[in-house]
Amino acid sequence: MALKRRPAGWPLLILSIIIYFPLRLSAQDLQVHFIDVGEGDSILIISPGQKAVLIDSGSGKAGDKVGDYLKSQKIKGLNLVIATHPHEDHIGGFQNLIGTFFFALFTEPGFGANTRVYADLLTGLRKNDVKYKIARAGQAYTVDPGIILSILAPEDPLISHSRSDANNNSVIARLNCLDVGFLFMGDAEGEAEKRLMANNPDLRSEVLKVGNHGSKYSTSIPFLDRVKPRVAVISAGPNNDGHLSQSTLDKLIKRGTKIYRTDENGDIVISTDGRKIMVMAEKTPVPAEMKAGED
Repeated sequence: MALKRRPAGWPLLILSIIIYFPLRLSAQDLQVHFIDVGEGDSILIISPGQKAVLIDSGSGKAGDKVGDYLKSQKIKGLNLVIATHPHEDHIGGFQNLIGTFFFALFTEPGFGANTRVYADLLTGLRKNDVKYKIARAGQAYTVDPGIILSILAPEDPLISHSRSDANNNSVIARLNCLDVGFLFMGDAEGEAEKRLMANNPDLRSEVLKVGNHGSKYSTSIPFLDRVKPRVAVISAGPNNDGHLSQSTLDKLIKRGTKIYRTDENGDIVISTDGRKIMVMAEKTPVPAEMKAGED
């Protein structure tokens, strides 16, 4: 099903309002939940037709939080589950979810890792007969009519000899709902951004899930100039483990991008009807000195 995109040059008016929980969400809107899992990623997509997609699960210690969050949203099964790459802060929580929630399809880059957490994940998938697929650029999933999740990376040959091959071979996905796009970068770094830009002339997205927890190795100036996000979401822990960089924040601020952070805002939900977006956050950020990574 071809996605109808806005004509080039058509100015899109975006309504971006931050509202603090609790708030009743419209069942007619697409919802993207950025779950506060500390240092890690976990993103839940709920469509107007009640289809559910989960991107990453946080670390092992975050698995209970993610499971409770899914239950709070009345989720019993997931139509699509994506593990962006094999690092523990992205896949560790799946052990708490496999067998508790039905996974219709699980996809990951197949990059592999010689770690217990990755081996345990594959074992859990096999034991529960979960349908498995290697993620590659060019794949697309119709979540609901008019709502398409496209896999933009990785692609063969996989990136090698980079600072972090696991990060740079992250699954990168873009979710489009009519005129509104969400770009999910996993932990992709500069090498992945360059390949993504070379192969995708149109990356403009209203919402950017910032790569690698806002580290200095991701979110280059050319990349931001191509994506032009109105809203950026950074998933980070309270001490951010050296990831979150002031230089990344400065680049976003300079472009007028509104920044939301799980370490400050807690759970963040962005809803859209395909024309405008609304940002809802669990808590008001408390002013504090940022513990940034090295610049």
